Amino acid sequence: MHRNTRIIKSALLFACCFLFICCSGPARGARESRSIAVYLDRGGDDKATKQMGAWMEGDIKNVLARRGGYNVRIISSRDEFKSGQGEYLVTLKIIRYNPGSKAARIIVGFGAGYASLDIHYELIGPSGNTLISKDDGCATSLDWQRLGRKLNENILAAIQPRIAAGDLSPEAAVTPAPAKTTEAADPKNIAEQLRQLEELHEQKLITDDEYKQKRKKILDTL
Repeated sequence: MHRNTRIIKSALLFACCFLFICCSGPARGARESRSIAVYLDRGGDDKATKQMGAWMEGDIKNVLARRGGYNVRIISSRDEFKSGQGEYLVTLKIIRYNPGSKAARIIVGFGAGYASLDIHYELIGPSGNTLISKDDGCATSLDWQRLGRKLNENILAAIQPRIAAGDLSPEAAVTPAPAKTTEAADPKNIAEQLRQLEELHEQKLITDDEYKQKRKKILDTL
């Protein structure tokens, strides 16, 4: 009896593992189809900005890979990205970073000593098209890492729909306006215009040449 129970449990465990592998396999394959190179320009030589840049560089790789499901590599130079190879590029530049005062945040609280961060980022498609070019920023009275995490998450939220839409420039993605169509002229209206023109001609109010030109113009609307 106990032996049969162990066999049933083993069979159920095997079935669960098999279903998990089958269901999770396609998702992993889908993630592998998108690759992103990340280049971060720290934009300053001061210690605080370098610290923030180094932290954001590591964090954005985790955010894009774990939450976005992308293959991510960090590059040290913009020139390392080569268009035409199916890879996207995210460039990130720190414009301004104010680390604030940690002491004021701890002792005073209520928003005192807040830290702020302003960045500019771009998404470049595999063909070299600039798909996104945007400024962003935020501030916090809590830990400075929250600034980097918030902006990295904003970048992920912005690039996901653009990557899903494909490598189209913003101009190419705009649907062209439908061409204007002209309605066919009303035969009754044309007949009335011809009748009036004939009367003007009979009354010698227009010359023969004017009559012929206007008559032709009216008939061309048919």
